[in-house]
Amino acid sequence: MLTRTRKTLLLYNTPPFQQPDSAQLSWEAATALFSDESLRDLADLRAQFAAADADGNGVVDASELRRVLESTDGGRACTLRHWLSEAEVAAVLAAHDRDGDGRLNAAEFEAMASTDGILLRGSLSDYEAAFDAADADGDGLVGATELADLLRALGRPVSYDGLVATMRDFDVDASGKLDFFEVLRMFKKSVLDLEEVSKKERDTRRVEKERRETR
Repeated sequence: MLTRTRKTLLLYNTPPFQQPDSAQLSWEAATALFSDESLRDLADLRAQFAAADADGNGVVDASELRRVLESTDGGRACTLRHWLSEAEVAAVLAAHDRDGDGRLNAAEFEAMASTDGILLRGSLSDYEAAFDAADADGDGLVGATELADLLRALGRPVSYDGLVATMRDFDVDASGKLDFFEVLRMFKKSVLDLEEVSKKERDTRRVEKERRETR
């Protein structure tokens, strides 16, 4: 079973909010873009930006953005290991850097953080439980057979060629198996859905419990 929670996660310490300078959009203008969001959601986005802006200069650069993109809990808890490539981070930055200055201001960051699939919304424990559901033999890695079994259980069986291609795409270190961060990449790329895997894992535990109780 997975035991890496407290070793791989470092919670951000959210600094006091830094108001962007006058050359950037005010928070009032930025949050107006999301007038349909609740006040709680808007406050959450504001806190996320403040946490991401580690040096407090009012913008999020590539290194700060990388920590957010590699985090769980909607960008609030960063991993101690880099698992996204610089090219992947640069692509996200370029897609949301509307003024082309190579950094994200408050409004640009809010738009990025509000985009589906950009941030890992689940908690670390949720992703660990999902990983454990796939790691049938408990060796801390997910092999091709285990991945195939998981996808089949989710109602999405893959062909041999499809399985080989998926392993090749996500087995970054070419070890032949997927570690926790490589599986996180699968959630990041929406190959796996956390809610779907979590539901399957809960259903499996419920069935096993019922079997034990009927013996």
